[in-house]
Amino acid sequence: MKILNASIVRFMLAWLVILQFMTATGAEPNFRTLVSFTSTNGPVLGAVPESRLLLGNDGYLYGTTISGGTNNLGTIFKISTNGDFSTSFQFTSSSGYEPQSGLMQAQDGMLYGTTGSGGANGLGTAFRLSTNDQFMVFAAFDPTNGFLASGLIQARDGNFYGTAWEGGTNGYGQFGTVFKLSTNGSLSALYCFGSKTNGDGIALDGQSPQAALVEARDGALYGTTTAGGSDGGFGTIFRITTDGTFSSLASFNGTNGANPAGALVEGIDGSLFGTASGGGIGFSGSPYSGNGTVFKVTKSGVLTVLHYFTGYPDDGAVPEFVGMVAGTDGDWYGTSFYGGGNGEGGVWRMTPQGQSSLVYSFSRRDYQTGTNTDGSAPWAGLTQASDGTLYGTAGFGGLYGFGTVFCLSSSEFSKPLIQTVSHTNTTTVLGWTPLPRRSYQLQGTSISGSPGWMNIGNTIVGTNLFATALDSTAFVSNRMYRLVLLP
Repeated sequence: MKILNASIVRFMLAWLVILQFMTATGAEPNFRTLVSFTSTNGPVLGAVPESRLLLGNDGYLYGTTISGGTNNLGTIFKISTNGDFSTSFQFTSSSGYEPQSGLMQAQDGMLYGTTGSGGANGLGTAFRLSTNDQFMVFAAFDPTNGFLASGLIQARDGNFYGTAWEGGTNGYGQFGTVFKLSTNGSLSALYCFGSKTNGDGIALDGQSPQAALVEARDGALYGTTTAGGSDGGFGTIFRITTDGTFSSLASFNGTNGANPAGALVEGIDGSLFGTASGGGIGFSGSPYSGNGTVFKVTKSGVLTVLHYFTGYPDDGAVPEFVGMVAGTDGDWYGTSFYGGGNGEGGVWRMTPQGQSSLVYSFSRRDYQTGTNTDGSAPWAGLTQASDGTLYGTAGFGGLYGFGTVFCLSSSEFSKPLIQTVSHTNTTTVLGWTPLPRRSYQLQGTSISGSPGWMNIGNTIVGTNLFATALDSTAFVSNRMYRLVLLP
């Protein structure tokens, strides 16, 4: 729980700094390896999980591996939060294979994803999977509309959107696309990168997008490219509407980051936050050099670096390829592929002001076998469950060297944080980022603590990305508030 004094609404930012500092100094989290992958045979089929886990509506976690399974072409798996594991599908050449992106659950309750190879054109597929493991290919990627696709999102209009690393119509090299995919499998290129290049052949509007898109509250889609741009070719941030109107927001120059490969996240202020896999400290001028950065960009294109990763033995290097997650405690959480205390990658935590700390370091692998107990090289971002526990995957290591699924729990992760406060006449409005389907109660008291904490209003269930509670009693300058996360 976080306590907020209503008399200092106009000093909200200062209070948030204090509260965020408090959340960064909690108890040591509990790490647990749920499973170690066994590759092509054994009880945990699959190898090299590279994608973020999806927390399904049924409470299970779903993910993909790019290899392993009896065909060694990748798998889709399902795992409970206590580690009960099952294989939902094993990819074949006709279904598409090597799924490098994660799954998403659409409005129809089905799970949707993409593969990087195979299928009718040999360039990957889009597929759907029911929660009872019924699999169907409903589109095949091609050179014109794009291939080597990212993960899908479903926009408010019901269509799926994504990016493709290669393909398009703008000449040799085909710089990649933003594509649109209807629920009946109609695939079209919404935008082809490379509409204008410089003398070195760099696409000024960006090239080689790898990350999934995000649909912001303004209805537009936002994304990144790992290369191209007007400032050295180290990547871009762009905006595109669902009718294909495209604009470049910002270009990376190496100093402020390079090669962003993770999806953006929209903050409560409407800005977009993300990670760049290279650039920053250690940047040498060549692509993918440097430890990486965390950045913020406004929708008008103002790019600011929030944090520079420092590598080994601190918070790591090469932040994850999927993007960070906004914790319900107000902090950001993510993974780093390298670095950490043992050089095998780690899980990091960052306040909104950019203060970073290492939450967990993966243990050093055996030099000969490549094994350890917890995993190594986490490619993907994290997923937060309703109880605040963080779940993720490590691409290598584990008992057999083929990667792991892990979880991190701490009472600090689930503490609700009041993030916004406004006051009009006799009403105070308090806002926070809720855990899905969890219930909250706003409470208030006087600064003296008498007569104690009292409930204000009804219980609020986290059904949207942002929740608010109202206090319509007469404004009291010394009122203090807290949120209680109910069982």
